Amino acid sequence: ISGKPATVEVALARLAGAAFIEVPGAPRAAFLAREQQLRPGSYAIVEHFPACPDLHLTIEFYPTRDPEGAAHSMQALIGTWDRSAGLGWGLTIDRGLLTLHLAGRHCRLATPVIRWRWHRVTVKYQADTGIAALSMVTVANSAVTELPVTTTREMTLPSDLLTGCQAQPLVIGAMLDRRTATAHFDGKIANPWIGWPVPEQHGAGPVSPPQSGPVTAGTLAAWDFSQDQDSDRIIDTGPLQLHGTVLQQLARAVTGSRWDGSVHCWRANRSHYD
Repeated sequence: ISGKPATVEVALARLAGAAFIEVPGAPRAAFLAREQQLRPGSYAIVEHFPACPDLHLTIEFYPTRDPEGAAHSMQALIGTWDRSAGLGWGLTIDRGLLTLHLAGRHCRLATPVIRWRWHRVTVKYQADTGIAALSMVTVANSAVTELPVTTTREMTLPSDLLTGCQAQPLVIGAMLDRRTATAHFDGKIANPWIGWPVPEQHGAGPVSPPQSGPVTAGTLAAWDFSQDQDSDRIIDTGPLQLHGTVLQQLARAVTGSRWDGSVHCWRANRSHYD
């Protein structure tokens, strides 16, 4: 029983018209009430995500809450960052600005995100140099006539910020604060991809996510939300099969960044829905 600390007596009753009548002879019991905080908000979690000194990440998101609203200063997209402990990494919208958190340091874009628009984000952090790069572009689709907006930032942070970290839970759509999910994101998230720190060889470019089709070499994790949409699992198509679990009735089978209006049911073309 949630309430201010007090002893509460409980009895069995039946409804008779508009009144409750206690059932004669039914047992009674006493309980000590205590305040229990209600924590709304859904999210997905991968319980054991491997630590990695470098970070290569892409993700798409579609904010539906006013991202600059003062009452909701931070919304988390993805990460292992524990706000209280200051460990791990995380990608958030902080008062409307996309922000990368790395073990207590941060890199923030100056251009606000746009409500009701798909955005594609690319994140890179090199442990040996400390260089962090953050790029965001709005995604063009049939529902949007405005030109894409691109913003980038690169800055030098301390090296090896993530070196020595242990495997931690990875959360999508929220962040952890002493193992409690907070800073829930309102909107849609699609196609999160994380790459291994594969060194460049033979003049090849840095690791980059696949644009379509199967995952490529260098992929650590690539969650495909179009799979198992009628379940509570998110499927990782990467080599480690880092599947996750959705909690608190996270909405599934919603229109994604690839939806072009040609279908109106997720069963007709799952690739258009996440």
